[in-house]
Amino acid sequence: MNVTAKRRLVLHFDLNNTVLMNDMSKGLNTVDNIARIIAKSAWGRDIITENGERNWELAHDQLIFCEPEQPNLLANLPESSAECKICCYMDFIESHYPKCKAEASAEERAARDEERKSMISKFSQAGGLGSKFRNTHDKMLKQLALPKGAKEDLGIVGDNGMEPENDHANSQVHDTEEQSEDEDTKRDNEQKAFDKKMLRELYSEGRYHLIPSFFRTMMYLKK
Repeated sequence: MNVTAKRRLVLHFDLNNTVLMNDMSKGLNTVDNIARIIAKSAWGRDIITENGERNWELAHDQLIFCEPEQPNLLANLPESSAECKICCYMDFIESHYPKCKAEASAEERAARDEERKSMISKFSQAGGLGSKFRNTHDKMLKQLALPKGAKEDLGIVGDNGMEPENDHANSQVHDTEEQSEDEDTKRDNEQKAFDKKMLRELYSEGRYHLIPSFFRTMMYLKK
C-alpha cells in the first residue's frame, strides 16, 4: 500500500513593519512606523547647499523599497556642482543625524532622538520634503483602523483611540463588588478585568497591530 505523505508549507514572515505595525520594544506606535516606512521608501539625492549644509531632494515620485535604477524626477532638479548620492530619506538621516554615541549625555541623546523623530514624522506632512506622499500616509492609517463594531465593543470614540479609564471610579466599583462575591465569581471578574486591561493596551490606538492581510493570507492558503 502506497502512502503519500502530506506536503507541508512552511512560511517565514518578517515581523516589524511587515506583519506587525508597531514596535513597542522601541517605543514605536503605528503612526511612527508608517512614517518610517515612507521615509525608507522615498528616494532622493543627498546634496550640499550653497551654505555648505546637507540637504535631501526628492528624486523619484514613487515609494519603492529598493533604489530606483533611473529616478524619474532627476531631470526636474537643478544641477549641482558636487557629486550627488541617491539615497532614501531614512539613510539620509542615518548619515547626517545619527544617534548619539554611548558617551554622550542623556540630554544630548534625548535631543538627537527627538530631532530624528521630528524629521521622520514631518517628512510626509504638508510642507515636508516628502509631502507628495501625504495621501499614501493617510490611506495607510485609514486602512489600519479597526472596524466600527470593534471600536464600539472596546469603547473607542472617534479616531484618537481610547479615553483613559477612571481608575478611582473603577476602584470603588471593584471594592463594592468584592464584598458580595463568592470565590468563583471573584476569579471570573478578575479574569474579565485582566482581559479588558489587555485589550485596552493592545488597541488603545484604535488600529490593528497585526495587519488584516496577514489573516486573509492564512485563510486563503487554508482554503
